[in-house]
Amino acid sequence: MKARDYMPAVKYGAKWYPEDIVNGEGPSWGKYWFVDGNKSVDGDVGDSWESATKTIQKAIDYASDGDTIFVKPKVPGIWDPVAYEETLIIPYTTTQLSIIGVSTASVYGSQPLVAVTSGTTPCLKIRAPGCRISNMSFSATGATGGGGICLDDNSSTKSAYGTTIDHCYFYECLASGNLVAAGGAVYWTAEGGAWQLRVLDNYFMACSAGVNLLGTSQSRPTDVLIRGNTFASWVNTQIECDVYLAGGSGAQGVVIDSNYFASVDGIGGTEAHYLNLTGCEGILSNNMFACITGEAETELSFGASTHTAAKIPTTVRMANNWGETGTAGAVDQGMIFRT
Repeated sequence: MKARDYMPAVKYGAKWYPEDIVNGEGPSWGKYWFVDGNKSVDGDVGDSWESATKTIQKAIDYASDGDTIFVKPKVPGIWDPVAYEETLIIPYTTTQLSIIGVSTASVYGSQPLVAVTSGTTPCLKIRAPGCRISNMSFSATGATGGGGICLDDNSSTKSAYGTTIDHCYFYECLASGNLVAAGGAVYWTAEGGAWQLRVLDNYFMACSAGVNLLGTSQSRPTDVLIRGNTFASWVNTQIECDVYLAGGSGAQGVVIDSNYFASVDGIGGTEAHYLNLTGCEGILSNNMFACITGEAETELSFGASTHTAAKIPTTVRMANNWGETGTAGAVDQGMIFRT
């Protein structure tokens, strides 16, 4: 038996929406908004799939504190997903907003895609605290700077603390020039701030930087959790660093745990490291690195200064991180130690 068999109104055509479901997405006090870029006519209300808006920014403009926006993927093309070609801004007045993609899987091609193909403006600027971005894809192929999601926080007129970014896919979020002065997939502006960041279970493919701290002129980011992500790449000099938190004075209270890092051979440019955590305090734990770390081989190194795989200061503890060993029977030689 199905639920509709017990509810005549639903059985004869009435529809359920997320607010009708206990423990649905979003805070209980917020409203729900809907985006469907496949529609021929733009909805004038946006509070149901029937009246859905065609653009994400219009739904953001409708929304207020604690609201949730559900985004439907556009009908896919032959080679690539059809994108919402928008540059989005969540304003400071729209706090605790959730933007959630509605798709069959958490993968590029299934999720709703937001893309920019030119210019230096990122796909999304977050200027309000407590926001969540989930199950969305972002691409900045062809752009000349910026990238995916910008944490735009100046501790005054805009703020991005308490942001959660989960189950998203970032594809070729490229930034021009030296990564320290550019963007990436998820990045802070040169002001820093945006405390209590959560970057969880995302996939980064061929991005200039996966997570990037440009500076700390206003304040150092505190309480940063980067967990369960996959950083993938191919040989491409535009891919400079998977996690760069060395901008300004670095970040404090950093936890980088249970992530997968693809071969460092695919990383080039001026940085050419898996991570640069210079100036940070925290822990690097339970991560997997696709590089030779066994003592019997020509291994890559992890340490505080001129190291080939990652720059990890002594203020960032290392525990249970693993790489690859090519020596038969040397099971334990893949464990990574500071050198």
